[in-house]
Amino acid sequence: MERIFTSQNGRRIVVCDEGNNINIILFINQRDIRWSILRRDYGSELCACMSDDNICLAYLNTANDLIWDVVGGENRIILLSDIGNVKNIRNIRLEKINDRIILIYQTDNPVSKVQELVYTFPETERKSRLLISGEKSIEDYILYYNGENYILRCKYKDEPVLKTYMLKVDNSGVIIPEEYIICKSEDIDELKKMCKLKEEEFDKASDRLREEFEENLKKQAGDIEKKYRAQYDELAKLTKDIQEEGKKWRQLYYKSIK
Repeated sequence: MERIFTSQNGRRIVVCDEGNNINIILFINQRDIRWSILRRDYGSELCACMSDDNICLAYLNTANDLIWDVVGGENRIILLSDIGNVKNIRNIRLEKINDRIILIYQTDNPVSKVQELVYTFPETERKSRLLISGEKSIEDYILYYNGENYILRCKYKDEPVLKTYMLKVDNSGVIIPEEYIICKSEDIDELKKMCKLKEEEFDKASDRLREEFEENLKKQAGDIEKKYRAQYDELAKLTKDIQEEGKKWRQLYYKSIK
């Protein structure tokens, strides 16, 4: 994993993993680049995000402990030790929701054997709470803000369509996921009615335009016919006049030679 952050003073900071090391690269300026090893016990699932001017990390160490760490902080914290179902922790994410960092991870419930998404607020209470539970395996998920609400989308195994949840935070700070249906059945029926009306309006407009086009075409054809008819009549008259004039000249010629 490699993430690039920009501090409040404009400096770029890179967090990346290499083997069992978590490295920090600080770009002071174009010539001054400082590289250091932050941790030497990295196992997997490294993720990072920025809170104010602090870079926060979460990962599984080589002993399969779930670690919470802050770059430059005094002590890292073991959120979960390698006991029970911790070995099944995967798909760790660090995100911000309502200006609080939320850590989400996927695990298997050791009792019910079902898939679960669990969350905690590592900066404060560090209490693990259930977010989503399901019978099918959750292959992946994303959390994002759509401008109004925080949306969680889950990809379940053998399910072609992502399942969508809208996350709401109650007064006690507990996150409540509500299944987010983009279009309810009544909304779909209403959309069908609107589409039918629009289709009828389109058909009427098309018929009207076609009639206008045919009328204009007939009118233009009539005008063209009149124009060429007048030109033809004028040409025919000119031809007749030329013929008459020629006849007169022939008669005068014949009289002159007698």
